[in-house]
Amino acid sequence: MEFKDYQLVDGKYDLLGDGTCIYDIAYKTDSSKNTLDLYLPSIKKEKYPVVVFIHGGGFVGSDKGRHLTGILNCLQDGYAVASINYRLNDEVVYPSIVYDCVDAISFLASQDEYHLDKDKILLWGETHGGFIASSIGIQYHTTEVYKLAGVISFYAPIDLYAYHKYQIDTNQVMKINDVILDEKSFGKQGDELLNLLKTYDVLSLIDGAQPPFYLLHGKKDTSVPIEYSYRFADALKEKGVPCTLDIVEDGTHGIDFYACEKYNTPIRTFINTVFEE
Repeated sequence: MEFKDYQLVDGKYDLLGDGTCIYDIAYKTDSSKNTLDLYLPSIKKEKYPVVVFIHGGGFVGSDKGRHLTGILNCLQDGYAVASINYRLNDEVVYPSIVYDCVDAISFLASQDEYHLDKDKILLWGETHGGFIASSIGIQYHTTEVYKLAGVISFYAPIDLYAYHKYQIDTNQVMKINDVILDEKSFGKQGDELLNLLKTYDVLSLIDGAQPPFYLLHGKKDTSVPIEYSYRFADALKEKGVPCTLDIVEDGTHGIDFYACEKYNTPIRTFINTVFEE
């Protein structure tokens, strides 16, 4: 299993002959943000399993072009890769952010021209993108349009209520221009915000029907406590959902695990396994 370091050249990835990309596909028309990039492998298959990457950024930033170096290695295994943009908190409040991503997945599953396998879709996200991927994997893993084969989640703030409290207790409340990001993202303030966040307890919705999960978290992450991934793994296992928990002893928040062969190889093995089932 070869690991390649795909590099950005003039804003586009050099795929080293392993695939081609169709950029800025509109999956709906609500916003200019509702676009995705679709990477198709050079390997020819009747149907391509799809790895869908959902970027992080606290619901306020980042975009579909980040962190793809390691993820694009999936092209070598004959899988398509889609990286999606979604509306951020300058346009919508949660949960519209999640619904955008569900719409993007549904769009991909319904496009016959790309020869994608709608029953073999895997989500991969980091930080808040990991939360989105996990939330979809828990609540919307099977629809009339698609079926998820698995979810990869890097250091997700899976408990939104606990995460907001943690920010307050550690003086790490995220702000832009003195505006608290969670207040902007969820449209509430103070106790109303806390009460709302309690209702988004996705771990309580795990019922055993979910696809396998691969969780990764750095033990020295001070931005998103590692305890969240421990709780997440326990909640999955309690309901009999297959789960791999990869703890990186010296890992901190935001380290580029994607572009490191040591972490990339077991993840690709996980992807191969769930796509072969």
